[in-house]
Amino acid sequence: MRTVGRTGWWGLLALALVVGTGWPVRSARANGNYSHIWVARDAVRFVPAGGLRDLLDRPGMVDIVRNGAMYPDGGYAIGDGYGEISHWEPFHKVYLEWIRSTYSPPWSDEAAKHIAFLLGMVAHGLTDQFDDGMYLERHAAFDPNVGEAPYGVDGATDSCFAATQGQMDPPDPWVPAEALAPLYDLLGHHVDPSTIEDGSQMVAFAVVHANIEGADPATIAGFRALYPWACDHQADPAAPGSPVTCGPGIAAYWQVLWQRLQGTGEGGFEPPLLATFFSGGSPWDYPRDSTSPDSWVSFVMPRGLEPATVDSTTVVVTRDGGDVHPATVQVYYGRTSHLVNVKPIGDWDPDASYTVTVSPPITSWDGVPFGNAVSFTFSTKPAPPVEPVPEVAEVVEVAPEWVEVEEVAPERAEVAEVVEPAPEFVEVPDIMAPLPDAPTSDAFEAAGDAGADAGPVAGKSSGCTAATGGTPHLATTLLMLTCCAAFLAVRLGRGSRAFARGLRGSGS
Repeated sequence: MRTVGRTGWWGLLALALVVGTGWPVRSARANGNYSHIWVARDAVRFVPAGGLRDLLDRPGMVDIVRNGAMYPDGGYAIGDGYGEISHWEPFHKVYLEWIRSTYSPPWSDEAAKHIAFLLGMVAHGLTDQFDDGMYLERHAAFDPNVGEAPYGVDGATDSCFAATQGQMDPPDPWVPAEALAPLYDLLGHHVDPSTIEDGSQMVAFAVVHANIEGADPATIAGFRALYPWACDHQADPAAPGSPVTCGPGIAAYWQVLWQRLQGTGEGGFEPPLLATFFSGGSPWDYPRDSTSPDSWVSFVMPRGLEPATVDSTTVVVTRDGGDVHPATVQVYYGRTSHLVNVKPIGDWDPDASYTVTVSPPITSWDGVPFGNAVSFTFSTKPAPPVEPVPEVAEVVEVAPEWVEVEEVAPERAEVAEVVEPAPEFVEVPDIMAPLPDAPTSDAFEAAGDAGADAGPVAGKSSGCTAATGGTPHLATTLLMLTCCAAFLAVRLGRGSRAFARGLRGSGS
């Protein structure tokens, strides 16, 4: 099987030359690739003990997940529509079925690589939906319209996130191009394995770019002046759709796919909801102003949806007492997407509790019916006070006031040893648990078209909608060229054989 290996530096150098010379680069309205691989790595820690966690704990598997998380944007970097198609569930389903038909449990290491790559690809698609549908909608409402960064809000927030999380090495490129290429034909799009390899070699440079800008305080200050809300909330767990809020929902979806891989998850929507999102990170004291996206509540379903079946008759909001509060129901990216925003028509009432009920006949894009109704609640009331946990009285051993000493003859008397009393407690130092490895992403992406069943509809182009970028700062350009020159020198030092493979664009 042909895969991209360490020779991926050639594609990185090519993109570095494009960026370094200031040529126009298109930027996607979505997470950058630093953020993407950070989120995918973070999601691993939410996977419970069991078969999937065991697979991910195999050596090298998390780096394969990170490769899959970068993969979809390679199509934009190379200008091919496979990138757009790779964001969406129709292609994920095709790839999953190919894995099932090619391998079987217990999964070999080769099969495990494909599974891990699929999980990373899925994480990318969901993260874009969360970012675009919740986080960037708030950015549009809360940030001033005072200009645009060279690579848009996506590139700026990616670098701002890198500034808070620190430098991160992208994984060595790995992509099963020979296996993936024929699967796109099933969705009406042809792509050569070599094109997939070239795109995969190029996207890792976005992580290098975020590292460089994240380490430059002046650059980050400039981004924060343009996007104060978006740049300051990337690591905010109270901001729906920020990178740090994505992991639990993605891990829940991975569990769904794991069951489908085993052949035990072929039913309907189980679990019915992957995640719910609330402004402020809490369903209490909810913002009431219906003109603000903070008044929205959002939920995620385990299958890509058919939007015509998700409306105000299948998603209903009722107040305590049973009165319906009218709301607009939005499947954010249309057909095949998972995220649903519920937007109130008129302010939420003060001091009131609400129930959102999701009911049949909702169906997935491929006709799978939703089963039993499910509901969740939120409230404009203050959160109830937390009952204090009663303290257990500490039992203290009282030291004896005297110690009986054996009587010693006067002529043999010795000086009594002074014994220090034992301390009544021992201080334990407060040790912070090590943080998980961070990944992230920003791609300089050229948007590609998808097949009719491989992306959203109703005017939405994708999880990554293209916008025109500008010219990078001089300092950033110089840093990038320096980085690339050093990178090239190191790679050339590894031998002419690797260099020749790089020129051919083939993997190891």
